[in-house]
Amino acid sequence: MGLDELNPRTACIYHQMWRSPDLISCHLSRCMWPVLGKFFSFFLSFLLLNYIGHCWLLKKGK
Repeated sequence: MGLDELNPRTACIYHQMWRSPDLISCHLSRCMWPVLGKFFSFFLSFLLLNYIGHCWLLKKGK
């Protein structure tokens, strides 16, 4: 079983245990991207809801 088959956090822990030279890239690719993805999806959905709400209020106001 390779590192790629493990879940991302476990893979990062394994990298820390072995003091791998690509520890930073491991953290960026395996740990940070899912977090960033969640943040961006939340942020985009917030913007979309805000925009829809704003348009709805404008239409209601007219």
